[in-house]
Amino acid sequence: RRLMICKNITLKMIHLLFGPDGSRRYAKAKGMPFVEAYEIAARRVVEVVDWSFRDHKIDELSLAALTSYNLNRNTAQLQPILSAIINGIGYICESDVVKDLELRVRVIGELDRFLQLYSGDKSKLEESLSKVQSHSGKIINVLMAYDANEEKRCAEQLCREEGVEPTFENLAVRHSIPPITIFIRIGQSEGTNKISCYLPGIEKARLISTVLYPQELTKEEFNRLLNLAITK
Repeated sequence: RRLMICKNITLKMIHLLFGPDGSRRYAKAKGMPFVEAYEIAARRVVEVVDWSFRDHKIDELSLAALTSYNLNRNTAQLQPILSAIINGIGYICESDVVKDLELRVRVIGELDRFLQLYSGDKSKLEESLSKVQSHSGKIINVLMAYDANEEKRCAEQLCREEGVEPTFENLAVRHSIPPITIFIRIGQSEGTNKISCYLPGIEKARLISTVLYPQELTKEEFNRLLNLAITK
């Protein structure tokens, strides 16, 4: 599988952003319903959590589940995504790695708008998060209905209030998540390394993009990609 790598950086704190894209294209290629493809991806993300914290010294993991502008999709496209995210959070919170390492799970984004559009059982999210509310370990951020522009506006406002210049560095430390150091984006078109929005620290992060779909990701391939980002 071909992949694209950008940036050389010295990594201190490792904050991995994982973007499992391409599920709709995978479903079309395999002739399966979108909901089935999203379900496979949600299960695979749980494995990514395990691989990240058991096999690597990841300090913080963010999962790029859904940006806010994607909430404007039609209902037929949107509901399988929303259901997969809710189910995925449940799978994560119930996983052995989260229990064993007492990993914390945070949901970041326009949660009210997300739940207004979600047609399923809205109590499932609260029930899942309640299982990890006493945890004190490392952090998993689930970016769902994440509005990067609003985050940036809030960071700029904080800079003004504190009397500091809105540099990339000053903006980054005023976001809801710490600066990104590695971004692995799965399911991208060959030869592309697309970033859909500004994220804190992304201008200095190492970006790895691969055509591999999340449903096809193996532990060996994930380890290879992450080791390449950390050591190269």
